[in-house]
Amino acid sequence: MSETRRMVVALLNSYPEKKTRLEQLRFELHQVNSRSEVDIIEELAIRGASLSGGGARRGYISNKTMELAFEYRDISRRMSSDAVSEIIREIGTAEAEVERIEKYVSFLDEAKSSIISEYYFKNNSWDKIAAQSGINKRTLQRQRDFALDELASMYSYMEGLDRKPVGRLEN
Repeated sequence: MSETRRMVVALLNSYPEKKTRLEQLRFELHQVNSRSEVDIIEELAIRGASLSGGGARRGYISNKTMELAFEYRDISRRMSSDAVSEIIREIGTAEAEVERIEKYVSFLDEAKSSIISEYYFKNNSWDKIAAQSGINKRTLQRQRDFALDELASMYSYMEGLDRKPVGRLEN
């Protein structure tokens, strides 16, 4: 088995995990941006007032509490900015991998695309795919092998383009 084909199999095997990770990253990005600074400062101010002995007047915020709240805000801004940058970078990488394999699979003929999708993307067993399609397992696996060869060819082609100097694309 060629190195490129092994890579394609590894990408397909990790597809469900990558999709899950992508959704997790999108959720985390939303969470980082969901709480406003005002909400955090108000929460800290209320906690500070209640922790200062309970005798604080309603609406009163001590200078110390406000200093802590603003210090927290500054640290939070820096951390949020770093976290958002890292999450966005991870989303970009995961999206590129997922979109590429989905697109390449869509280039296969319908039968091969269906087999790859059912087996790798949906994690269905060969028995289940065979029962659904009415095709025996060995034939399905042979078609999968042909599909893997085609996908490896697509990836090899792109790797070759990456190595060519700019302006020298040839057939």
